[in-house]
Amino acid sequence: MKTTNKFTEWLGQFKITPRAITITVTLLFIFSILFSNVQAGLETLNNKSTPVTALTYLQAGTEAYRAGNSTLAIENLNKALEINPEYAEAYAMRAQVYFKYNKQGLATIDLNNAIKLKPTLAEARSLRAQMSLNSGKAKEALDDINIALQSAPQKPEYRTLRGSINMAMNNVDAALEDATFVLEQNPQNP
Repeated sequence: MKTTNKFTEWLGQFKITPRAITITVTLLFIFSILFSNVQAGLETLNNKSTPVTALTYLQAGTEAYRAGNSTLAIENLNKALEINPEYAEAYAMRAQVYFKYNKQGLATIDLNNAIKLKPTLAEARSLRAQMSLNSGKAKEALDDINIALQSAPQKPEYRTLRGSINMAMNNVDAALEDATFVLEQNPQNP
């Protein structure tokens, strides 16, 4: 009990509460699990008995991206594209990594490659629409998001983005239509 009090007093000088420590330890535990999953994925890639395909590298790149490891994600996506230079989904995923880390030029190149290879790839079209909207090119953004919605008409994220694009273009009725659709699809989480 005496040790606990000294520890609590020591923490008090740093304005760190026991709850903050619990949260930090929990987050570290979660990150260690994510990191071990990425490491396990790498071990699978390095195992000679496992056939390595572009899809394997795409999946490893996606896992690394989700775990916050952009360097490993790019490495794996590069390997996927070395195996299959016409893998539109790998270009689109790599573009997403570049976009997240503010490498807009590289993201644009990869999105254009993905769309050239697979013109209706919704993930590439929606990300390019977001980038176009961010740079003030609402018409181009609307064209891309409409193509994405042809492939995935029920995806609320695409409807939300189209609503934002329509608002930027002062198409209030169209924006309200998309907002209504999204709310009707998920009334508990607007």
